[in-house]
Amino acid sequence: GLIVWPFLPLVTNHLDTLLDIILPVSLRQFILPSTILMAAGLATMPTEFSKYMTSHLYIFVIGPRGKEITVHSGPLANLSTPLNNLINGKMVEANHRRAVWSDVKEETFFRLCEYAYVRDYTPPTSYLGITRQARPTEDRPEPVGTEKLAIATPKTSNMVNANVTDTRMFSLSGPNPRRQNPVTYDVFNGHRLPCYERDIRTAHLHNILAVFESELKPKLERSSAMPKYNPVGNHEPGENFSPVFLGHTELYILADKYDITPLKDLVLYKLVRTLSLFNVCQSNVGNVTEWIRLAYQKTLPQDPLRKLVIAYIVSHLGQFGGNEGFKELLDEGGDFVIDFWDKIWNN
Repeated sequence: GLIVWPFLPLVTNHLDTLLDIILPVSLRQFILPSTILMAAGLATMPTEFSKYMTSHLYIFVIGPRGKEITVHSGPLANLSTPLNNLINGKMVEANHRRAVWSDVKEETFFRLCEYAYVRDYTPPTSYLGITRQARPTEDRPEPVGTEKLAIATPKTSNMVNANVTDTRMFSLSGPNPRRQNPVTYDVFNGHRLPCYERDIRTAHLHNILAVFESELKPKLERSSAMPKYNPVGNHEPGENFSPVFLGHTELYILADKYDITPLKDLVLYKLVRTLSLFNVCQSNVGNVTEWIRLAYQKTLPQDPLRKLVIAYIVSHLGQFGGNEGFKELLDEGGDFVIDFWDKIWNN
């Protein structure tokens, strides 16, 4: 068995062909591939996935509308002791095989289920809530010559091709067209909040976010929960990035409630990577302050998510410091203001 097992996928995929070669036609019709595998003890060999799929069903009632979602209990119960107690313990929910999570959004629950199976989750996406702003004509260079080649621009880039007139990529003239370098237009030009240095010295605080990220990596590597992640920043000043920040944070809050530490670390890692690509503009400061409010409302003092919030704000203090939306957040007081000032004073 120890010799055959590594080759099981190969044997299984080509068993019909092997039987045709080995057995005569008169016997082949009476022997099924599954019979041979069963006899070898291979078809019944348990795997982690098979254990999940044969675990009992459990109903979660999700969101304020009470949508019932039925899942296999194994993957979720395997995430933490509190979840296992909820599903398999002596609690009422375990006896009824039904739990009500009215404060959890459907998309947050689906991300939790995705993580339970593959130890990763699909990040939330942003929303272009404001119409694309027209680009000023004076910033658009005139085409040089009569030969033009339209070049497609990747969606994930912050630079937009200003000379594109035909995205079909065949507007050529002349027998031997020359490929010209595309002229780019920065959609954030004039929209990014400038960074100011005041009497309070903030230059030494700029790398705090990078330090936070470097401290996260060893934790993820130890738990084998550090997948390849290519974060995407905002593409336009008017892009609503709140769904991204809040989506990650709501998953973190759920993981914190049920003590799923590896998932918490993964969310923090994805957040810090995403924040590093976020362009701060006058129009999207509210996306950040909304995220801060949620993070502080749903976590306890000294929580790692709070530390990430402070690290981000302090590292971008030159941009946020004079912003009216940020001043309104400070005016609300509370733990955020105390943590914010402590970080500045002690650094």
